[in-house]
Amino acid sequence: MDIAPNVSVKNSAIVTTMPTNPYGGGPGTGISLPEYFKPTPSVQSRNQYYPGTEELGADEMRISFVGSTPFPPRRDQAGTSIMVELGNGERLFFDFGPGCLRNIISMQVPQQEVNDIFISHLHVDHYHDISYLLPFSAWSGRYLPLRVHGPSGRTPNWVRKQ
Repeated sequence: MDIAPNVSVKNSAIVTTMPTNPYGGGPGTGISLPEYFKPTPSVQSRNQYYPGTEELGADEMRISFVGSTPFPPRRDQAGTSIMVELGNGERLFFDFGPGCLRNIISMQVPQQEVNDIFISHLHVDHYHDISYLLPFSAWSGRYLPLRVHGPSGRTPNWVRKQ
């Protein structure tokens, strides 16, 4: 006997099932596209990368330049940032320049999974988007601390020793 679309009674116990998401994924997993949004075989080629369509092997890595603009900044290109995806599921980010976060999210990487950021040097064009990442961390479901690695700057006593 069905009580509601997502609640049923079986053997005198109430069973609640969550409705399925037509776009796949789950809470905090980012945006997943249904099959009909993925590229058709006639469009796919080794020359184009479509996020979420290629699995990495355990001994493989993918290096994506999610921003590469030097000075002066441009509206149509993000600042310096490189995303390294490892076959074990880890992601490493080298520099985090202005505009790179929008490109990372457009590659279907959930914001709360952006972690392990390595800053090469302390010019603002290499760490700018951390200022967007931090305020929205709790809103996006981040429950682990953000790990940022980089140089100490002029005052070495500001560095936290682990």
